[in-house]
Amino acid sequence: MDTIDVKPENFDGQNFRRWQKQMRYWLTILGLVSTLEDTTSETPSKKTTLTISTPTSETQSSKSTTPKMTKDEIEYHCHNRILSTLSNDLYDVYRDTTSAKSLWEELEAEYGLDDAGIDRFTVSTFNSYKMVEEKTVSVQIHEFKDLLRKVESKGTKFTEEFKVSCLIDKLPPSWSNFAKSLRHKHGELTLTKVFNNLRVDEKHRLEEQIEEGKSKVNLVENSNNRNRFQRRKNSFKRTNRNNSFH
Repeated sequence: MDTIDVKPENFDGQNFRRWQKQMRYWLTILGLVSTLEDTTSETPSKKTTLTISTPTSETQSSKSTTPKMTKDEIEYHCHNRILSTLSNDLYDVYRDTTSAKSLWEELEAEYGLDDAGIDRFTVSTFNSYKMVEEKTVSVQIHEFKDLLRKVESKGTKFTEEFKVSCLIDKLPPSWSNFAKSLRHKHGELTLTKVFNNLRVDEKHRLEEQIEEGKSKVNLVENSNNRNRFQRRKNSFKRTNRNNSFH
């Protein structure tokens, strides 16, 4: 397996649990994760087999060609691999840590305990979220889905009926009639159905706005044409009157 494909994105202080899980998997692929474990009892002089092996032919299969590193070497590589996935700002903060394990624990202490606060913030954000008139409903559907996904990813699960009710309550004021029709609609409603109905209705609204805009333009143009015609007519009359005096 190409370890480049599983290397985590640089950690910048956000989404710590996701980065931590990806980081541990990458270190496992590299054969370096043992230095983060408390159960290791190897001495610095003992050799430890790296899990990534070099290509060998069948005739060499009886001979081990797998690179081997001491505990100190694993520690060194693990420490620097973790540092290499930190943003520049965080690298400067943690570069003086003395070991991979101390670095790992400091990151856990700094960012891991924030998850509870993040959970409360996520739920609070979802509860207070309200769609606005300045954005299209289609765009705000994605925002709603993203907030809902984040809340549910923390272990909170909602019934489909509750999610539909939340969405209806979060629609902007100009959609009040649409929201009322949904509340009185018989039969089972799913988020997918409501999303589709919203998109179709918004498309019709936009088409109506375009048609209204064209009508207004035509009215203005017709008014301007009548005004120009009237000015020409008045000018012609004045010219005829002036000629009649000569």
